[in-house]
Amino acid sequence: MSKLLAASSAGAVIQGIPASQIPSTDNKTIWVDANNTKGRRIGTRENPYATIAAAIAKADTGDLILVAAGHTEDLSTAAIFAVDVEGITIRGLGEGERRPTFSSTADVGAVMITEANCVLENLKFLANVTDGAVQAIDLSADADGTIIRNCVFRDTSATKEYLIHIDIATTIANVIIEGCDFTTAAGSMTSSIFFTGTSSNVIIRNNRWQVDCSASVIDHLTAISSILRIHNNRIVNIDDGAGLVIGVKSDSTSTGVIYDNYIQSPKNGAAVLAATNDFFVAQNFASNDINTSGVLDPAADAYAS
Repeated sequence: MSKLLAASSAGAVIQGIPASQIPSTDNKTIWVDANNTKGRRIGTRENPYATIAAAIAKADTGDLILVAAGHTEDLSTAAIFAVDVEGITIRGLGEGERRPTFSSTADVGAVMITEANCVLENLKFLANVTDGAVQAIDLSADADGTIIRNCVFRDTSATKEYLIHIDIATTIANVIIEGCDFTTAAGSMTSSIFFTGTSSNVIIRNNRWQVDCSASVIDHLTAISSILRIHNNRIVNIDDGAGLVIGVKSDSTSTGVIYDNYIQSPKNGAAVLAATNDFFVAQNFASNDINTSGVLDPAADAYAS
């Protein structure tokens, strides 16, 4: 089998990308690399665009935008990175510090997603504005079906920080946030993932947090959720005045599952997990001590055969 084409349990893999994610012949692959200055910029691998905005302006539904390793851009306004074409995928290449990096250099420097079924993958978002950037990613009510996968969120310092990592508009549906890494310094952050209103069929899984949130790390306390699934996350909230790590509105009509999460907060006596009784909640390990292993939250039930 050639080096380009290999087999995996998920099927054929081409240059490390599952064949199921390779665009069909009806779709374009558009390249972005600010570091490649050769010739005229037309969006090809040899002559890529310099910015994400230029690539999105040429994209159609189903197109793939590949962002080269080492690419960097400053986000001074939300318009610079406006994902306003339905069904496109923006995928970063490179590992570690070679991931494409987008620095918010103003308090309105955020990724705005305003269309459905878009994917952001393997990108790094860096807060680089004094007194904080409002959010890294802002999902509008029309951004149903968004997938945010394997992305990294970082602060530059305690005063150059994100106040919210992902801000989600009310009535959002079918969003997946998975495999992401969130790290902040001590500062003024409120929540990492914040739901402004209702949601349905949202999945938050396999993510890692070490953040300083004055409210809840995952905050769905404003309005009800329907089939919200939060599982297999590792979450530490270092804010000793907060305590809450996962908060879901306690309403009899909210539904979902919260399981297999490891959650920790240093505020003694504070509940780290708050969810309505209509949620299925199981096998979550929680602790209020930074040097103590967690206990089941809620407590284990007696099994009756």
